[in-house]
Amino acid sequence: MPIELPLLGAHNATNFLAAATVAIELGVSPAACADAARSLQPVAGRGVATTLASGARLLDESYNANPEATRAALAAALPRTGGEWAEALVDMLAGEDDPAVRVAMVSTLHRAPPAIARRGLALGLDDGDAAVRYEAAMTAASVPSVTDEPALTGILRQRLTDGDARTRAAAARSLGVLGVTEAFAEIAALVADDDSHVRLESLQALGRLDREQARTIAAGLVD
Repeated sequence: MPIELPLLGAHNATNFLAAATVAIELGVSPAACADAARSLQPVAGRGVATTLASGARLLDESYNANPEATRAALAAALPRTGGEWAEALVDMLAGEDDPAVRVAMVSTLHRAPPAIARRGLALGLDDGDAAVRYEAAMTAASVPSVTDEPALTGILRQRLTDGDARTRAAAARSLGVLGVTEAFAEIAALVADDDSHVRLESLQALGRLDREQARTIAAGLVD
């Protein structure tokens, strides 16, 4: 179900999903949650976007005194400036200390020119924080040029053995979406993973890479 959320920033999407999960558990329908999302508006000083007479867009985060949250808002706003933002964002990513801000930066890389997106993804996939690695592994599926750089594809394949289950699942998904058939055997090994989500994403990725082989593997699991 497509959901329109008129709030800027990955953090707002995360907050909405958390609230919607609770609402659905309490009996609210997903359709009602989607309708509510469309009506949401930012409060004054928290991500209010205004188009100036010059055509520039001003993002008002004046209420926010938290430096990390302000940098995350800046990362979300940069792709919407219409300027050459991508190099600056990847440079910021390389020097950013806060993992939550790095997550916000990595989540915008699918909008960057291919070469810059690949450089940012390499940083994200090799990050010391699991949340950043997960975001990079997920975002990789939206950057088709990942397969133009074997070294980057190799880093993504390494995430199949990541200590974080979400990252393993995201890596399997992206490798399937990107059509990296060389990773078939590595992904197939994950159908025995301890985590059910990893197993599901692995089977779906195998189906994208080789449907017949995937069916054989799935049948073996049932037997």
